Amino acid sequence: SLVVPNVMDFDMPYGFKTEGNKNLLKDLGFANGAIPVFQITRIVERKGIEVAIELIHKLQDQNIKLVITGNHNDDEGGKYYRQLINQIHDLKLNNQVVFASNLIQNHSWRGHHGSVKYSLSEAYAYANSCTYFSTYEGFGNAFVEAVLAKTPVFVNNYEPVFMPDIGSKGFKVVMLEDNKLTDKAIEQMKEIIYNPKLSQEIGAFNFELGKKHFSYDVLQEKLEQLLVI
Repeated sequence: SLVVPNVMDFDMPYGFKTEGNKNLLKDLGFANGAIPVFQITRIVERKGIEVAIELIHKLQDQNIKLVITGNHNDDEGGKYYRQLINQIHDLKLNNQVVFASNLIQNHSWRGHHGSVKYSLSEAYAYANSCTYFSTYEGFGNAFVEAVLAKTPVFVNNYEPVFMPDIGSKGFKVVMLEDNKLTDKAIEQMKEIIYNPKLSQEIGAFNFELGKKHFSYDVLQEKLEQLLVI
């Protein structure tokens, strides 16, 4: 069989800072020196957001902030959302974890009197790195989005597709097994978070690999094979 992967347009600008989004971190309430780590997913249990919160706790740096962009509309009954709120409270991370669905959505929006909604692309532009600790995904669009934005990713080896369809391509990531935050993994994440040069190198490497495997060019090639008569 021929597998046609999820693809994105690697020839269009994505995840860039502009004059229009320069206030994104300020609007999130962050002061200069903040190190924003983004969780750009919906709030549903299989996304493993509790692991990202635990990571922020273990990093022991008040400047590191976790921004959760999604809303909890798909969290039936709000049970998982309340679990996250309780975890944040118990770990005393109220000043380090921000729920940002009121400011960030799929597409940007500029209204009257200075009101603004930032796009996911703009969120990636300001992400030091991204957490993606899902336990299960059909594919993993958020992973490819981060690659497209040249943003380092911390990922769980989620079932059933990460290693067979994505991880095996050779992307440079910090990968957890069964969402266990080992000392080694945390040290690897710290190295990326605090080393802009390494972060840029990883972002550029993953972008080129993503373009090779998950771009529109790949889609065209696959479709031409499938539709040939």
